Amino acid sequence: MGKNLYEGKYVDESPLESYNPNESFENISICTPFYNSRKFLNTYLHHVTLLDYPRDKLSFYFTVQGDDDTIDTLKLFQKGFSDEYKRIKIKKVKSLRGGELPHVRNVVMCRNMLIQWSKPDTVLFIDHDNFPPPFTILRLRETAYLGGDISGGIYEFYQKDMKDPDGPGRIGYTCFFIDKETGEYYHSCLDRKGLFGGMAEEVLGNRVYCDGVSMGTTLIQRKVFKDTRFTIPWGTDQTDDTTFCLDAATKGYKSVADFGCLVKHWGFDRKYLGKENGMAWFEYSIDDDMRYRRIDLNAKGIYVVE
Repeated sequence: MGKNLYEGKYVDESPLESYNPNESFENISICTPFYNSRKFLNTYLHHVTLLDYPRDKLSFYFTVQGDDDTIDTLKLFQKGFSDEYKRIKIKKVKSLRGGELPHVRNVVMCRNMLIQWSKPDTVLFIDHDNFPPPFTILRLRETAYLGGDISGGIYEFYQKDMKDPDGPGRIGYTCFFIDKETGEYYHSCLDRKGLFGGMAEEVLGNRVYCDGVSMGTTLIQRKVFKDTRFTIPWGTDQTDDTTFCLDAATKGYKSVADFGCLVKHWGFDRKYLGKENGMAWFEYSIDDDMRYRRIDLNAKGIYVVE
């Protein structure tokens, strides 16, 4: 589908000419649901401590599920940094097991808990396997200023091709659309099989209105939560992230995907291949640790994922 995905959806950035990011710094809560995160926890903590924003305006709210020592490491972080940040809170949460969609039900439960817990701050969801660049908060605050009630950084993900479940799967980016003519729901750049992903060359560095973003690294204005919460997805082609965005859209809130905020996602190595027919192409390798972790979580019934 290429760059036609974004045609007519680019955010007008001219208001930034009069934007002063230092005029006021609102309180922001970084909210993260953890589950057996030991393999990448140190990398996560390293990146969040490098975020460029006044520390006395930043809080951390963590929920922890699983059976490894994630919570012990987080308590060490809390002890070492509590004097530098506004607040650091940690809650151990019992995992929901069995039944349908246990993975999604756990995510929904923890995200809603974090929303309530972090009142009245603006919320920055950062998933435990996302490693945002230092400028993330400043960049997403600009995106919010330009009209993004839900402002998402971009990262790659991998999923099975449901039409070819035994095939190589597909790489996509966390910017989602609904085809207005067909009603088909799809992810940006899931138009090439295997460990390759392409995005329109012209979209790099820009912001686009979309139907949904993932919550991996996403800034959400507190007003959105007045009448919107995370729920179990409406259909099998959706996730709790996109269901949240679509629900928010019915109430007038806008989702913006920020292709100027590319976030590192644990387990993925990205190699730039070059440009072809207006597309920028990347090749990916997927770390075996990510595969083994999923197998382990499924076997233990801690956090069942497909």
